[in-house]
Amino acid sequence: MRIAILGATNIKHMSLLSHYLNHIDLNINEVDIIYTDKYDIEEHIQGINNYYKYKVDIKEDWTFIKKAIAYYRFRPYAMKILKENHYDFVIVWGSYTGHLFKSFLEKHYKNKFILNIRDYFFENNKLIKY
Repeated sequence: MRIAILGATNIKHMSLLSHYLNHIDLNINEVDIIYTDKYDIEEHIQGINNYYKYKVDIKEDWTFIKKAIAYYRFRPYAMKILKENHYDFVIVWGSYTGHLFKSFLEKHYKNKFILNIRDYFFENNKLIKY
């Protein structure tokens, strides 16, 4: 089985990623990770086959909208990888990633993805809700 982990965040912020990897037989399944990197660092986790890193250059003094636009540019990059690799299953990391890829996942990965939510901040944010 080919599995993708999709996250609009650095790997170091994917809390409990090891929990998922511990439940996947890495000897018979291929796991790739598609993620953003705002720190310009190399991150590696045992068991990941391919890393698809999208560099996001964010300044602390930027407005929320400007930061959101910078992250939105990750969308076409990740969608291209997801389309080319025809994954059997996608683990979507965080509600913000889910919002960003909602229409794509519903169309191309219906019943073939799960959404991992660790922080419900975005569900209470009126700008992001739906």
